[in-house]
Amino acid sequence: KMPEMEIAQRANFIYAKELEETKLFIKKELESYGYQVNVLEYGQQKFANLEIVIEPKKENKGTIVIGAHYDSEGESPGANDNAR
Repeated sequence: KMPEMEIAQRANFIYAKELEETKLFIKKELESYGYQVNVLEYGQQKFANLEIVIEPKKENKGTIVIGAHYDSEGESPGANDNAR
């Protein structure tokens, strides 16, 4: 289990520096587990999705997609935001 830590108080388009720091932290953590992280940037402010692909050990086992986001809406606390 990872220890609790604060990377950024807010991470959204208003707090671009914190959003970038959060992205880099997550990317570094994933890479530390040996994953190759693809950074998919979009928008004028260079927002990004992070993507890793884990190939199945056996063929024909289907695909599982897991998604999450690391930004927050307005002044919400982050995970408790508009991800409906």
